[in-house]
This record gives sequence, structure tokens and C-alpha cells, in this order.
Amino acid sequence: MDGDKATGIRIADELIEQREIFNASEIYHLCGETEKVFGLLQEAAKDRDPALTEMQLSWAMTSLRDDPRWIEILKVMGLPV
Repeated sequence: MDGDKATGIRIADELIEQREIFNASEIYHLCGETEKVFGLLQEAAKDRDPALTEMQLSWAMTSLRDDPRWIEILKVMGLPV
């Protein structure tokens, strides 16, 4: 399992380099790195990343939807809460 997590994080980091922040945050979430996820999402919201419009459609992020940080990001992006 640790090898899978390390591979996932490596892939997520590559996505960050390519400015694919939302996709990277999904992988970090699947790796159990919730704080990293919200850090990335908050950064992307600050940059008004249009990919965040996918937030409400992402099955990988379902368990985060009740977190107040999630709701705040939706508000920042002007998305329905």
C-alpha cells in the first residue's frame, strides 16, 4: 500500500507542475492527504481555477463535501452550496 501511495503522490506532484490542481487534489484525497487537498483547493480558488467547477461532480471528493472548507471554496468560486 505504501508504494501505491508514494506513486499516487508522485503523480499528483507531476499534475501540480502541469497546473492540474484539481486532478492532483483528487489523487491526494485518495491517498488520505486531506490537509494537502484543502491547501491545493484553496490555492486554486484564490487563482479562480475554472477546473474547480468540477468539484461537485467528483465522486472521489464526496466524503469532503460536509467539511466547512469545502463549502467556503464553493462560495469563493460562486458555485451553489
